Amino acid sequence: MLTIARCYKTILLLILCGTAAFGHAECSDSKVKRLQTKGETVRAIAKTCEMSKADVKEILDEAEDKSDRVDMDGDAGKGGDDKLPSGAPLSECGCWGAVSTEARKRAPQCKSGIGRPQICQGFCTPGGSPWRDSCA
Repeated sequence: MLTIARCYKTILLLILCGTAAFGHAECSDSKVKRLQTKGETVRAIAKTCEMSKADVKEILDEAEDKSDRVDMDGDAGKGGDDKLPSGAPLSECGCWGAVSTEARKRAPQCKSGIGRPQICQGFCTPGGSPWRDSCA
């Protein structure tokens, strides 16, 4: 009787470990990249996709490495006429919370491929200044 109980415990443990190892990736790589392009943080993506932050960073780093290789080949960064110039607004001014003016993120609609926060005129009720995303 004792060995049967051990077998059941072992089988249950293997099932639970197997689902934990393979069941964490709720999002595809492309969905993770889309969420990041929309401005989601690594933490928010990890929570949404039920993944670890390390897994999300790994996917985004792989995408970054691929885009760097394309840049070195001269296929990207040329900035076609359909791309927005430096300083072009990507969103409306608003009180979106605290932001660092040093922050940068991918912005494929910009010639530079980079977006950055831009401080707007005015003030926010909780303190700070309104800001919007713009092309770098």
